[in-house]
This record gives sequence, C-alpha cells and structure tokens, in this order.
Amino acid sequence: MIRLRVGALLVLAAVVPGGCNCGNDSGNTSPPSISSFTATPGALAIGGGSVTLAWTVSGATSVSIDHGVGSVTPTSSGSTSAALTASTTFTLSATNSSGTVTKTAAVCVATPSVLATTGPTSYPCHTDFHAAFAVTNNTCAPMTVTAVEISEGTILSGECGPSSPASITPTTPTVPVGQTVTVLDLTTGPYCCGSPGCPATLQCQEKYTYTAVTSAGDLTTDSTVSIDLGGCSEVCSP
Repeated sequence: MIRLRVGALLVLAAVVPGGCNCGNDSGNTSPPSISSFTATPGALAIGGGSVTLAWTVSGATSVSIDHGVGSVTPTSSGSTSAALTASTTFTLSATNSSGTVTKTAAVCVATPSVLATTGPTSYPCHTDFHAAFAVTNNTCAPMTVTAVEISEGTILSGECGPSSPASITPTTPTVPVGQTVTVLDLTTGPYCCGSPGCPATLQCQEKYTYTAVTSAGDLTTDSTVSIDLGGCSEVCSP
C-alpha cells in the first residue's frame, strides 16, 4: 500500500505540471493600414486658399500630417483644414507598435502664367521679320491658346505709319501644366511703302502689345522695335 501510494504520488506529480505555455503569444500586431488620404480641392487659383484633408486609417495608435498640421484625431477617420499659398504635397503618417506607414495627397496652387516674345529690336525693310511667342503655363490644368493678337503699332518716334493689327492662329495651341511651349513662330515679309514708293530715308520706333488668348485668360507683353525703311523699294499692294 505504501509503495502504491508513493507510485501514485509520483505519477500524479508527473501528470500535473506547474503550468503550460501553449503557443507563442508575443503580442505583435500588424502595421497600420491607410485606406484613403485626400486633399480637396486638389487645385486652387492664384493666391491659394483652404483645403480639406480627410483620412481613413485602421490599426493606428497615432496619426499625423506634415506641413504644420501635426497630430490628428480620431485616428480611424476624420478631417481637418489647412491654408495654402503654394503648391504642396501633404504626407499622412499612421503609427503603431509595429511601425509607420505613409500616404500622400497633392494640392496645386496656380501662379501667374507668362507670355514671352523673342525677336529683333531693329528691323531693316529688306529682310523678313521673325518673332517667336512662348507661353509658360503656371496654372493647374493644360492650357489651350486660341490666338496670338498683335496690336496696331504705336509710333513712339519717327515718320512711318502704324502697322496694322493682326490675329494669328497658333501652330502649337496646347501648353501642358508647368511647361513652356513656343505656340507661334512667326515670319512676316518685308515692310512696304505706299505708292509711289519709299523715300530715301525713313525711320521710326513702334511699340506693340502682344496678347495670347488662352483658356485661362489673356496673357500680354510689350515689345519696341526700331524700323529702318531707308532705301526700301517694296510698294504696298492696294
């Protein structure tokens, strides 16, 4: 009986352990997940304005947005506003004990677009006149140029008469966002004089205003040209 009890006690001691750790429960979690992060509107006019930043996140213990916005709540979903004066790409960071994930949202803020011209500042009558018109698109959408208009020449000094105004269809009418495109490369013929012809000397200085008519509004610039028609033999057609 004593041996059996001892044996039973030994068996019991072997069967009943001090504890059991079943599985490997390290407490690890997955990194957060960002379902969406948006900035509305995605484009602002010249001068900027306010945008709404909205997020949907799961599994995060903290959420923050750069460019001065800082920590935001609720961490699951919400929205906040930010004021912009320049194009900005916001980054949202979602964090928990397993790491940080990010997502970006861009906002475009337009700045003034530009029309620039290149051409001679002095023009002898015996040669063709070449001028190029380039548009820099600083808006937030592709720009269409429908016409390049040249004003009637304003006489600043000298004897010649004002040149006639003109409206010319661009050869390259589309300007992508952020790019500079030569929309018109213009070549005109020699100047002409009224019948019976040009005097021995004829000079003047004219000022022109050039206008690019675009889908984002008119763009203008000025140019002054000195014209030397001395000895010109070209007679204007009636």
